[in-house]
Amino acid sequence: MREIKFRAWDIEKKFMHTMFIINSKGKPLSFFPERKALKNVVLEQYTGLKDKNGKDIYEGDILRYDDICSDAHILKTGDRQIGVVEFCDGRSALMLRECRTNHKGGRYWEFWDYCLEQEIIGNIHENPEEIKK
Repeated sequence: MREIKFRAWDIEKKFMHTMFIINSKGKPLSFFPERKALKNVVLEQYTGLKDKNGKDIYEGDILRYDDICSDAHILKTGDRQIGVVEFCDGRSALMLRECRTNHKGGRYWEFWDYCLEQEIIGNIHENPEEIKK
């Protein structure tokens, strides 16, 4: 069975909560020192996957990875892609959204099966500069 866990980014305090509970209405509550509602937070779910270093991968993580369909992988240039872990509603799948824009000004979606050597290099809240590299 897949482990189900979440983390919560506090927008105001700029802090990632990992110790909290979710009430029956789906609202996160602080765990210590008292149970009170966490307001202005972004909940991110654990994917059930780990990166190449054994770290848990959550929605919102920024990953560096090898795309087996890319020219860089085929030509063995050593260049790696950078993508953000997101749930793609249109495909009902957890995917990587590539950070660079394509020739039409959009962004490519990567299937997990095509991504090798995934490594967490940050998350969209604490390390937004990684997306622009």
